[in-house]
Amino acid sequence: MARGRHTALTMQLTADERQTLLAWQRSTTIPAGSVRRGQIMLLLGDGMPVVQIADTVGVTHRVVYKWARRFLQDGIAGLADKPGRGRRPVLTTPVKGAQDSQRKRARIRSRRYSNHRASRVAMPRGRTNARRSPGGSVLQPSARGMRNVAG
Repeated sequence: MARGRHTALTMQLTADERQTLLAWQRSTTIPAGSVRRGQIMLLLGDGMPVVQIADTVGVTHRVVYKWARRFLQDGIAGLADKPGRGRRPVLTTPVKGAQDSQRKRARIRSRRYSNHRASRVAMPRGRTNARRSPGGSVLQPSARGMRNVAG
């Protein structure tokens, strides 16, 4: 005598459904998840117990019940992936008041600079021809070599 629970889940596949699911098993272009779901439905249609199907296919019994319920509700179309949460939408239209906030940021930027910020603005980052002398003044390249520039 078999041990464990007996499921009330029974499924009768029509000839068209069985043919479609068998075609999925032979297909090389269909996603693997769809092939696995089709295999679950075929085994359920053959009367195999849910736990044995889960072991054969390599999923849990909850997954077998999930896809069986979807198949019973929606047929073959129920075996398709539902859309996920997806990526958050990117705002393409300007938000009301965006120009005001840009103006506000521009006003803040035009205010006095700290000493550190002023030196960053005066001397651009990266490679330049200007060098600093040991005394701190800026040397600019000229035709006769490096010359002192007030600054």
